[in-house]
Amino acid sequence: MLIGNDILQPKKIDILTSSLTARISSGGVTVPIELKAKGSRSITHPIHAVATMVMPPKSTAMIPVHSIKSLPSRGDLFFEPEDSGLSLYAHLVDSSLSSVLAKNNSENKVRIPRNLRLGHVFEADFNNYLHITSGVEDAADLAIRTPRRQHYNN
Repeated sequence: MLIGNDILQPKKIDILTSSLTARISSGGVTVPIELKAKGSRSITHPIHAVATMVMPPKSTAMIPVHSIKSLPSRGDLFFEPEDSGLSLYAHLVDSSLSSVLAKNNSENKVRIPRNLRLGHVFEADFNNYLHITSGVEDAADLAIRTPRRQHYNN
């Protein structure tokens, strides 16, 4: 039996990965389970900066971006940042993606060269995500990807 995330909460199913069991509270039953990774993600589309720009220290900006190939027009897409020397936010986008939110947390200005690869977009698969609705003061901090090193300081 394949169990989707949409049924877990309504049927009160608790998955215990440590014991490879699922406890179905609504029926008072515990059953053995087998966990398997889902196949590979859909095709990814690299996302690049449209033009060279400089971000001042301690600033936030929308960086104009483009994709070489057109993005799929159906469904939600997910932007996954790459280490580009900036803090970039992972977020849901659609086929009209024209900019991404970036943050320069450093004390130096950061130069973003034209065509710098900032990340990639792929079709969103909501089986692997959680939706935060409340209870987290700085929820945006969960989505930010900070740079491991500064690449383009001037």
